[in-house]
Amino acid sequence: MASKLIYAGVFRENVTLAEFSVTSFRELSERAKKLLNRIKRPSGSSFVTEVQNSTFSDDKYNYLIVTQSEISYLCASRQDVGVRLPSAFLYALRMRFNKKFPRERIRIAAALGLNSEFAGDISELIVSPPLLTFSHFIHFLKPFGVF
Repeated sequence: MASKLIYAGVFRENVTLAEFSVTSFRELSERAKKLLNRIKRPSGSSFVTEVQNSTFSDDKYNYLIVTQSEISYLCASRQDVGVRLPSAFLYALRMRFNKKFPRERIRIAAALGLNSEFAGDISELIVSPPLLTFSHFIHFLKPFGVF
């Protein structure tokens, strides 16, 4: 059975910090960067607490993006997957990334500078997506119009 989640990445603005894909790596990486350019980021402080959610689709995949400050977490999934699984995935990805890396390290990391340390985490989450309870991510899904 093919994976439901196809690609995921963590970005600081347009800089890819870490990414993993089960297929078409180059194509999805380039598509992710184009989508990130379409997101309007809040002005002001680099690290604010407001979380912004965005969704995009093309002829192959759905893309969910969660942006907090200058950091974006992107997930590409098959179109038949819906929004709950990718949303739970992004919630877990964001929590794991923020726990693993201090803000200063994220701020100064070079392109793919965290990939060797975090691509395995992304892969693990894609292969075994999180099964979060409804209460864990209801606040996360509201902006997507699920509830």
